[in-house]
Amino acid sequence: MTTTSMLSLLLLFLVAQVRASGSDSSFGASEPPTVGTEVNATANTTASTPSTSASSDSTSPEETLAPIDTASSISSTFQLVDSVDCNSTVSSTIYVIYNKNRALFDVCVSDAQYQIFPFLGTKPSTAQVEDMASSTSCIAVFTGVLLADFPQCTISGFPLKAAVETLLKIHVDQVNGWAALPTAERFQEMMSWRRCVNLAKEAGVPYDSDSELYAEYEENLDIARSNSSIRVLSNYQVEYQLASGSWYDADGEDDEVVGSTGSDDTAGTVSAGDGSSEVSDSEASSAEENSTAAGNAAPSVAAHGVATAITGFLLSVFLMTA
Repeated sequence: MTTTSMLSLLLLFLVAQVRASGSDSSFGASEPPTVGTEVNATANTTASTPSTSASSDSTSPEETLAPIDTASSISSTFQLVDSVDCNSTVSSTIYVIYNKNRALFDVCVSDAQYQIFPFLGTKPSTAQVEDMASSTSCIAVFTGVLLADFPQCTISGFPLKAAVETLLKIHVDQVNGWAALPTAERFQEMMSWRRCVNLAKEAGVPYDSDSELYAEYEENLDIARSNSSIRVLSNYQVEYQLASGSWYDADGEDDEVVGSTGSDDTAGTVSAGDGSSEVSDSEASSAEENSTAAGNAAPSVAAHGVATAITGFLLSVFLMTA
């Protein structure tokens, strides 16, 4: 076989592989991404993980799941409200939380093999949903966002508040053995439902408050808010308590807990754009720019790696056939 023939076959094979791999990464625009290696972290939790023997129950997991209602513009119990983008104040504060807790975000990505923020446009698998709901770092980050009490809004095409609340709901269910792990599809449905609930509630219209699923969310999120092993500092840094009793944070700072009673075992609460925050406007702007640049760089890095690999392989073929 001539060198030209070999190269032609090789290029056809590479094109087929690229097309095949690319077909798996395209998803809708209202959900979450991928990366990392597993990293274990130990924290003081409020309950032990339920035994897997519960799955042997004769009742099908699907039969125990609460129904998910659909919002409608003509409904008297669950009004449909249009989504809104996060304003500049909320967006900046979200990026400050991300920047202040980058180490926790990175370990969360590593634990779950998935990047929930900044959103890259890929839906998580069932396994990734489970990993996010069980990772200590992920739960610390999600609890920090929950305590920040942002309004329901869309940032970079993603409903962060609804996603975080849904993952915390799943976490509490799994810890206490209250519900089966949802599939990736049900996770998307739950997140979409929660977004509609939050939007309707904030708009002052009916928000499905009498539903079984709403009651489950409220109970679980109350538990998450009262988790004394996680706290938010006045500069939006999140810390969680290790089994030894010491507190772990991203950069070793030790600041006053926002909204706490002064006791280390009380979870702090913060408000989006709180004037008492130690974060400046310039820092918020810088954090958002740096985070956006990091997210935009990921595709180009991957493309460069593929191009380098192909070039090297073609060069080796030339040398072998010369």
